[in-house]
Amino acid sequence: MTYIICIFSFILSFNTLAQFDFNKINLNGFGTFSYSRSSSEVPYIAFDGRVKDENNFNSGSRAGLTLNKRFDPRWDFTLQFIAKPDADGELSPRVDILQISWDPIADLSMRAGRVRMPLWMISEYYEVGALIPWVRPPDEVYASLPLEELNGVSATYKILHNSFMSEVDIYTGTSNVLTDGASSIKGRLNNAIGSSISLGYKFLSLRASYLRGHFAANVYTDAISNSSTPGTSIVTNTRTNLNLGSTDFISVGLKSEYLNSLIMTEFAKWESSSSILKENQAYYILAGYYFLDRKILLNFTHSQHTKVDSGISFYSGRQKSKTIGLNYHVNSNIVLKVQNKTVSPDGVTFFSSNPGKKDVNIFETAIDFVF
Repeated sequence: MTYIICIFSFILSFNTLAQFDFNKINLNGFGTFSYSRSSSEVPYIAFDGRVKDENNFNSGSRAGLTLNKRFDPRWDFTLQFIAKPDADGELSPRVDILQISWDPIADLSMRAGRVRMPLWMISEYYEVGALIPWVRPPDEVYASLPLEELNGVSATYKILHNSFMSEVDIYTGTSNVLTDGASSIKGRLNNAIGSSISLGYKFLSLRASYLRGHFAANVYTDAISNSSTPGTSIVTNTRTNLNLGSTDFISVGLKSEYLNSLIMTEFAKWESSSSILKENQAYYILAGYYFLDRKILLNFTHSQHTKVDSGISFYSGRQKSKTIGLNYHVNSNIVLKVQNKTVSPDGVTFFSSNPGKKDVNIFETAIDFVF
């Protein structure tokens, strides 16, 4: 928590500097202060960090700072830093986006560097808690493919006509994959090529995405054995190569905000040419309603794995969850959230080991802010 406060103070100091000309660099920030606790002693590791049956003020907390410089009407530079908890719960800062953009014509934008990969409906603001209805997005869908950034090039073409909007993204490059759990995965998606199509009309929006690449990784597993010395144990770390070969991913999402109602749903599927880890499918459905001039949002989410075809022990099992949440929009910059997620695991799923329970409750609160 101390690290979050330090980073927040650091961001505020930059925001103060932004009151001056500062060579016309635009600075924006976002962050989340969160609290979480699980009803199981087995850590749940789909979060940024590990959540179990003890108070946790780090997992899910984050802070980000975005610097943007427009050189002329066609050239633009963006640098975004983000600090998130690592596997040990300590905040680890990194560069999230580092891109230069060129707009040769009004509706076409081309980018190079580390850019945001448009896999999901919320890809552009995945880390900005104030812009999403959950404390954390549904793990069954979003944690199934832990890819957020692309190191490469992309192009976006937009069409706006009255109330209709369409957008096409095409990109290629590489992406790093890093997961934590019963075994940690450090890998890379090479030769990635993908596209997404977004359509919008008044209160409706639709996005469909496709991605293909070659996935290879190392799997690090800790094995604990008893030592000859009483009260001590020996931890042995092994490394295993995991080559899934060609991997294909698709996602389809729909969002509707009609009057005071909110509906979101998304389906994701990926499959590989490997026989040891072949396929994963999942979906979620969110229904919400705004009260008091849209200041309060009451929402319910059902999320579920529909298929997991895996021969690997640490990536096995299915789970479904039911989440009920209440959000209060203090103003345009601050959102207070509270939610309870009931996870029903069948196997290891996103726990560090099989929790051995039918249902595990995860309670979360958060303060999200943007400036």
